[in-house]
Amino acid sequence: MKLIWTVDAKNALEFQNTYSPSCDMIYVQINWGNTGGLFYFPLNVQLEIFNTLGRENYIKLPSLGTNPRGVEMSQASF
Repeated sequence: MKLIWTVDAKNALEFQNTYSPSCDMIYVQINWGNTGGLFYFPLNVQLEIFNTLGRENYIKLPSLGTNPRGVEMSQASF
């Protein structure tokens, strides 16, 4: 799940160093021809996971030399 759209490594690192969950989140997963879902992540749950995992394990930075279009939540966050 993308947290911010950027291809610039400097901006991605700055985002990682300053990001903290600040509001509830709704995630919609669309799977054409299959089952999708609607997911709700309350702020208090996001903060608990963020504090447990730490900033570096909560946020997945894009690999250098690629064009991933953004900074993601790590799989460990889910």
